[in-house]
Parts: sequence; structure tokens; C-alpha cells
Amino acid sequence: MKKGLVLLTLFFYALTSWANEDAVKLSLDSCRRMAVQNNKEIKMSDAKKQKAYYERKAAFTKYFPRVTATGVYMFTSKQIELLSDEQKQELNTLGSGMTQDLMPVMQQMMAASASNPLLAGMMSQMMQQVAPMLPAAAKGLDAKGSAIAEATELDTRNIGVINVMLTQPIYMGGKIRAYNNITKSVEELTNIQASGKETDVVVEADEAYWRVVGLVAKKRLAENYLATVDSISKDVDKLIEAGFATKADGLSVKVKVNEAKVSVVQVNNGIALAKMLLCQICGLDMNTKVELEDEDFDPLNFLEPASAVGDVNTAIENRNELKSLDLLKKINDEKVKVVRSEFLPSAALIGGYTTTYPSCFDGFQKEFGGMWNVGVMVKVPVITCGERIYKVKAAREEAKLAEYQFDEAKEKIELQVSQTEQKLAEAKERLATAREGQDEAAENLRYAQVGMKEGMIPVSNVLQAETAFLKARTNLVEAEIDVLLAQVYLKKAYGIK
Repeated sequence: MKKGLVLLTLFFYALTSWANEDAVKLSLDSCRRMAVQNNKEIKMSDAKKQKAYYERKAAFTKYFPRVTATGVYMFTSKQIELLSDEQKQELNTLGSGMTQDLMPVMQQMMAASASNPLLAGMMSQMMQQVAPMLPAAAKGLDAKGSAIAEATELDTRNIGVINVMLTQPIYMGGKIRAYNNITKSVEELTNIQASGKETDVVVEADEAYWRVVGLVAKKRLAENYLATVDSISKDVDKLIEAGFATKADGLSVKVKVNEAKVSVVQVNNGIALAKMLLCQICGLDMNTKVELEDEDFDPLNFLEPASAVGDVNTAIENRNELKSLDLLKKINDEKVKVVRSEFLPSAALIGGYTTTYPSCFDGFQKEFGGMWNVGVMVKVPVITCGERIYKVKAAREEAKLAEYQFDEAKEKIELQVSQTEQKLAEAKERLATAREGQDEAAENLRYAQVGMKEGMIPVSNVLQAETAFLKARTNLVEAEIDVLLAQVYLKKAYGIK
């Protein structure tokens, strides 16, 4: 049973290893799709798009009222007292003090009425009636004074305030509308930039894909050349044995064989590096084995793709760079409005509710008491010493800078389109020349092979013809790949996907 488990484990391990060795099949479209899906910069662009979307949503909320709540608690080491200690002492002895002040006055009145018996009698009778009442009255006034003194001691050591405020903008100098327009343009700008980055990634994937295809085609040519010179080397060895060729001929052929082997190794290394780059662009592990759909690319059956239809006007209409700069101009124009709004009148409706502890609305009471409030707030800048003028002019100069950038980018795009169209025309001319060269090299090689069989042409001439044929075929592959890439670059220049 243990042997069976071991064999089963080995079988699954071998099966997994075999599956991992399978190459991933990739087409040009799948490479583009994977590159777009896995590119880190595109993911960052998507995050910027979401950020701009939320900023636009946040800007729109500026039209609506704001409600804020504030709470404050404060403990103080002392309480507020409205009267001094001397004043409180006077209130505490208010009745006693008045009695003491009243007695000398009454005695003076008695002394003044002594010369008039009738008036003296009346004063004496009044004194007899009032005197018993003075202590009680003094005591009552002292109590009232003490109560008043105590009422002036405000216990404010624990203070609490709760305020709820509503603010509704009425007119802010056009700032809110301008800010909303800016965030809308920024959101559109991030979408355009993301689209432009996606185009760049697709072009990068196309470049890597066709470079691999071209190198694979060169590899087949190099292997065919190696097989040919190796076969010639064997034939020359037989001719040497028969006395129809010299050892020098054999050595020259072996040199070509070694050179061909080196070329195969070099092109294999180039393919490995090119596929690693393609995997990196597509978001795959760089050691992933991949096979491309167009690896069987035959330079002799190459069909030139249709050229992109467009001109300078097409590029000006479609290029993301110009769209971005046009939006930047709009953003800067709105920034001028934002700066100008700082120096225009602003008005807002305000309202709220405030409650305090202790309450002061019905005397001084240790409880919460509050009140509603509604009003209008208006802010009007009066003197700014020229700050408004300078800031607005600075914002306008920034807007002009965006216009100049737009004009400069437009000129550069026109030049780029012309250059790209010229490069495509040059690539087509090179392709036509390479085809002619390949046909001539093939015909020359055929004559050399026939001549060598008939013994009329030396081996060195055949080797030269084989080398020239390899170079012509290689040039043809490079020319065809250049035409494909030139078409890619032209589409990018026109802004066509």
C-alpha cells in the first residue's frame, strides 16, 4: 500500500510538472487585454478617476446647507461674584445699619421739638410706638440684604454650552459654481488621461509581441542556415576525400558552421529576453513559457495590413493630449472666477439653537436653558490694497499659459503625424527593396548551388551566397515587422484605437 501511495504521489507530481511545462498560448488581442488589465499605471489611473468622481460629488454638496454642532464644558477654580465683600457686608447689616442711623435723627428731632409742648408730645408718642418695632424691622431688612448678597454669588465653576448652527449659502461670488465646473473638468481629464495611458500600454504590448514574432522568424532562418552549412560541410568532407576540394575549403565551411551555431544561440537568448519583456507587460510571471499565435509568421506570405485612414485633422480631433490641454484651459478659466469670488460680496442664511448651563434666561439657575436664532450674514470686502487685482491677473496669466501649451502641443502633434506618415512610407520602401533583395539572393544561391554540383563554382562562393541569402531573408523579416509597427505608431499618432 505504501508503494502504491508513493507511485500515486510521483504520478501526480509528474502530471503537475508536465502541466506547468505547457506553454501559454497568446494572441495579439489577448496580450493587449492582459496588458491593460494588469498594468499598474492603468490601475493608478482608475484610482485617480474614482478620486475625481468623489471630489465632484463633494463639490456639489456645497450648494446644500451645513449643520454643525459644538459642545463645550469648562471647569473654573472660582465663581463669579457681582459684589465685593464690603458691599455684601453692608447688605447683610442693612436693617441694623438703618436703625443705628435712624436713632440719632429721631433724637435730634426730639431736641428740636422741645420748645413746642404740643410737637414734643406728638414726637414722644411716636417714639414710644416706633421704638418697639425697630428691632424686628432691622432683623427683617438684614435677612433681605443677606438674601440679595447671596443672589449675587453666581456659581459658574461648571459651565456647559451646546450650539447647533445651520448655514445655507445664498451667494458666494460664483465660487461654488466655478468649483463644481472645475471638478467636472478634472473628472473628465482623468478619464482622458486613463484612456491615453491605455493606448500607450496597447502600443507597448504590440511592440513586444511583434518583436518576439520577428525574432522567432529569424530563429527559423538561423536554424535553416545552420542545417544548410552543416550539410555543405559534410559534402565538402566527401569532396576532400575524393580529392575535389582542399582542407582549406573544409575549414572555411566549419567556420561558417560555428558562426551559424553562435547565431542560433544569440537569437534564442534574444527570444527569451523578448518573451520575458512581453510577460512583464502582460502581467505574467517573467519565467512563464508562452507561445504566440503568429510565431509561424512566414515572411514570404506576408500580407501588408491596411493603412490607418486619417490626417492631421483626425489627430487634432482625437488626440488625448489636446483634449487634456483643452480641459486644462477650461479649468484655469474657472480658477480665475474662484480668485475673483474672494473679493466679491457673499451672503449666507444662518440659524441655530444655543443652550447653556447654568441658565441665565430666568435669573441664574443651575439648569440648561436655550434659545433659537435666525439671521443673515453678509461679507463685503472693502479695502484690499490691490490684492484682488494682482491675484486675478496672476490667474489670467496661468490661463494664458494653458493656451500656449495647447498651441505648442498642436504644432508638435502635426509634426509627429507628418513624421509618422513619412516613417511608414520609408518602411514600405524598405520592404519593397527587401523583397527585391530576397529574390535576387535566392536566385544567386540557386546558381551557386547548381554550379558547385557541377564543379564550376568553389565552395566559398556557395557560402557567400548562403550568407547573402540569410541576410536578405533577415532584412525582409525586419522590414515586414517595421511596417507592422509603423502602422501601430501611425494609429497612435492619429489617435485611433
